[in-house]
Amino acid sequence: MHVFISTVCLQCLGKLAYYFVSKTSLSEEEKIRAVAWLFRKIAELFEGDLSDYMKMCASFYSAVFEVVGEEDFFAEEKKLSNELALKLTKIAEDYAKSLRGSIKVSAVGNALDFGTGVYECSIEDFKKRFLELIEEDFAVDDYDKFLEDLKKSKTILYVLDNAGEAVFDLLLVKRLKDFAEKIVVAARDKPVQNDVTYEEALELGFGDVAEVVSTGSRIPGLYLKTCSRDFIELLEDADLVILKGQGNYQSIDEVKRVRSKPTYAILRAKCPPVARALGVRLNSFIFKKLL
Repeated sequence: MHVFISTVCLQCLGKLAYYFVSKTSLSEEEKIRAVAWLFRKIAELFEGDLSDYMKMCASFYSAVFEVVGEEDFFAEEKKLSNELALKLTKIAEDYAKSLRGSIKVSAVGNALDFGTGVYECSIEDFKKRFLELIEEDFAVDDYDKFLEDLKKSKTILYVLDNAGEAVFDLLLVKRLKDFAEKIVVAARDKPVQNDVTYEEALELGFGDVAEVVSTGSRIPGLYLKTCSRDFIELLEDADLVILKGQGNYQSIDEVKRVRSKPTYAILRAKCPPVARALGVRLNSFIFKKLL
C-alpha cells in the first residue's frame, strides 16, 4: 500500500465529492444520485490496487469531472483568495527581503486557509495568523543543500499550487531571479478546485518575472499520463525543480519517473499520511530535498 494512502483518504475524497456536487445547479435528487455514484467510484478505487497514489487521484478527479463538467466552481473563491493575499503583500515583503525569508513566506502561504478565510475572517485576523506562522520553524529544513544546488542551476522550474498562496510564491520567484538565468513557472491547464491555472498565473504577474507554462493537466498534482509532452521535458531537463504544496509533493513518484536532478518541496504537512511519510508532526513546515 502506498505511504500516502490511509483510511482518512476515504473521508477526504468523500467530502470533496460532496463539495463538488453541492456547487452544481443539479436538482436535489440529481445531487443525491451524483454523490452516491461518486461514493461508489471511491469505494471501487479503495477496493483495488492501493500502490499507485497519483493514479488513484487521477481516477477520482476524472469521475468528478464526468459529473460536474468543465465549469470553474471555485472561480470566485480563487479571486477573493488572491485579493486577500494581495492585501497582505506589504507585510509579506518585509519578511521576503532575503532568499531564506522568501522561502518561509511561501511556506506560510501554503498554511493560510484562504479557502475558508476569504469568507469568514477579516484582514486583521489573517495578518495576525501570518505573523504567528512566520515565527514557526521548519521541521525539515534543507536550505543549505538548496543553496549548493542553486549555485549550479541555470534553469529553475517552480510548480504552483493554490490561489492566494500564489501571491506569496511570486515573491519567492522574484528572489530566485537573482540566482538563475531562467525561471519557469508551471500552473494547472484547466480549473480544478482552488489550484492556480495558467491564465490566472499570468493575471497575477508571473509572466513579468518568469516564463509561464501549463502542466497540460487538470489534476491537483503531477500525473504524467495527463501532462503535456512539453511540460514533461521541462520537468526532466530543469536544473532545479521546486514543488509547491502538498499535492505536488505527493506527486514525487511521478517526478522520479523522469527526473534525477535536484528537486525540492515547500509545504505544510496538512494530513496524517503526509506527516507520517515525512516523519514530522501534523501541520509542520517542510523545506525538503526530494532528489
